[in-house]
Amino acid sequence: MAYKGAGAFATITPGVYDFGARYTAGTTNRITVTGVSLVYGHVYTIGARGDTTVTSSTDAKRPLLSSTTNW
Repeated sequence: MAYKGAGAFATITPGVYDFGARYTAGTTNRITVTGVSLVYGHVYTIGARGDTTVTSSTDAKRPLLSSTTNW
């Protein structure tokens, strides 16, 4: 999805998920978040931030995925 873009809503079976983001032509996840619990009847946002050229796992600018419950 393009920067500042938004996708369509999708119905997902409740459970625990691992999410990943990759470049359009890529096959390897550049950013991951694991163990995200999705509950029936809630709405969630998955967002990405950071600099994908940073390789340190502790740098404040490292790439991150986050999930937010919007209820």
